[in-house]
Amino acid sequence: MDFIGKTKETFKNYCEGSLIIRGFKAIARFFASLFNNSLVAAAFTSESLDERVAGSFFGRAIFAFFGLFKSAGDKVLKDALHDSAIIGAVRTILNWLFFLPLYIYGATGLIASMSYGAACYLLHGYVNYIVFSAFFAFGLLLVFVKAPLSTATFNSAIFRAIFKGKAALGAKEAPAYQKRITPLIFSVAFGAVLGMLTVYFSPLYVLGAFFAAAYALALICYPETGIYTAVALAPFLPTMVLAGLIAVTSVCFVLGLIFSDRYSFKMDGAGLFALTFALLLLICAVTSYTPAASIRIALLEILFIFSYFLIIAMADTKRKVFNLIFVYLTSSLFTGFVGIYQYLSGMTDQTWVDTELFEQLSFRAYSTFENPNVYGEYLLLTIVIAGAMILVSKKLVSKIYYLGVSAVLFVNLALTYSRGCYLAILVAGVIFIFFAAKKLAVLFSGLFAGAVFVSPWVLPRSVIDRFASISNLSDSSTAYRINIWRGTVLMLKDFWALGTGLGRDAFNVIYPRYALSTIFAPHAHCLYLQIAAEMGVMPLVIFLCMVFCFFNLNITAFIKSKDRQYKILIAAFISAASAFLFESLFEYTFYNYRVFLIFFMFLGLANAFSKVVREGKNG
Repeated sequence: MDFIGKTKETFKNYCEGSLIIRGFKAIARFFASLFNNSLVAAAFTSESLDERVAGSFFGRAIFAFFGLFKSAGDKVLKDALHDSAIIGAVRTILNWLFFLPLYIYGATGLIASMSYGAACYLLHGYVNYIVFSAFFAFGLLLVFVKAPLSTATFNSAIFRAIFKGKAALGAKEAPAYQKRITPLIFSVAFGAVLGMLTVYFSPLYVLGAFFAAAYALALICYPETGIYTAVALAPFLPTMVLAGLIAVTSVCFVLGLIFSDRYSFKMDGAGLFALTFALLLLICAVTSYTPAASIRIALLEILFIFSYFLIIAMADTKRKVFNLIFVYLTSSLFTGFVGIYQYLSGMTDQTWVDTELFEQLSFRAYSTFENPNVYGEYLLLTIVIAGAMILVSKKLVSKIYYLGVSAVLFVNLALTYSRGCYLAILVAGVIFIFFAAKKLAVLFSGLFAGAVFVSPWVLPRSVIDRFASISNLSDSSTAYRINIWRGTVLMLKDFWALGTGLGRDAFNVIYPRYALSTIFAPHAHCLYLQIAAEMGVMPLVIFLCMVFCFFNLNITAFIKSKDRQYKILIAAFISAASAFLFESLFEYTFYNYRVFLIFFMFLGLANAFSKVVREGKNG
């Protein structure tokens, strides 16, 4: 430990005495003083801005609208459902199932294995021993456990870590009527039926139906389940499956507003402008040149925008936010494994490569996003957070884990060969250093200077060539974008008010009339130009106001927080968002709807953390 301490002290003294590091610090102090005394700083750090926006007429109207659900539940639906015989029967059955001892479920598995084996042999003359063994192993695993399902579920470490709440069904002990019902009758009957069903239907279908029912129950009792699932599987699931998941989670959340005091609708400045933007989406879809297609897109994007409100409403403690961050980064780690597998397996796709200018470049990683630029945009929202978690985590195991996540994601970012993302991650680094503590600024400046120095000997030639070509206007993709931007600007002179409508269909109805040199494209290759082209100038202003409120909330929380770890994580959120918005200058980053969803979930996660830091909710 003495050797390590002396080494760290020597390295620190060397860095602080370095002419390069002192130059970096002087430049940083100069720009910091300019920023701190500027009107821009005053606007971004105004603590009352968020409250004023949320307390506006529109903000109060939104609160009143969601308040109707609560009043309807208190005055009408609660009493009606309480007196319903059907609801009462369902509640009774669920309580009974939740308080059954686990050995009853184990006995059900054993009986199912015997029922399946006997029926399969009698009807078909053979037994699928994989299915038989699965039933038998499940039963054997639980048959000796006396604890009830409620204890195993609601008192488990996983449940308490994620939800920090009491049982959804509210009971502390097994209901009295359970003693009047023989659990073994349930075990024999259900096990026999389950085993025989598996004879006629695929075991996967039977198992899927069982888990679907269990997941639906968890979603109804705890809508957080849907948010965790969406955050974990957004890079992997099809867009419409994610839409269905967010829709069902939203319904369960509204039901939670009605029937439970655990949830409340929360509004802030960014949320108010997000709702305004959602309303304008619908208006511009109706006035579109292809209204049918645009309305479908508007409904999908409005649904995904609502994920922001789901997260800030349900991630209301630091523990819940950190759990979501863990799920978020673990999900990104698996996308990284997919990207590395693509590289190692030799899966190549030159669709996104300028083969004339980059002869050595035959592969670009795209993981689960089908496009390397889209994957790079996703990585911008994860890499900085993973790096910050190395510093924030207190346990050595966690630091090592997030170090591994960061390494995998950085390798994948390099393999995307996305020059815009290369620049954006540098922007994120500069902003992170600007917001981080002075000691970290010295450390990262030294690491950056060293990385620049050794990069020609470490990085592959293809990466260096790709980065060096940023200013090369003869590159086909660079010239292509410039011509698209020019054509889009010409189009905006005539369609600045309402735009063309949402989606590539509406865009391509009008854009070809303004295209330069027969350059046709499905979008403007710039998020801000695309929003203006599709919806007009006013929605672009609303979107920028939403972004402004996001930075205002997070910078204010950064200034107010006294905890070094929290300041680092908030700085990482600010840096990652800045990188994504910088990349949006060169790409239409909302072209992929999954990235659209992930962006709004990211905003919700960042704002939820800043809110709980300001309010001091550790939970």
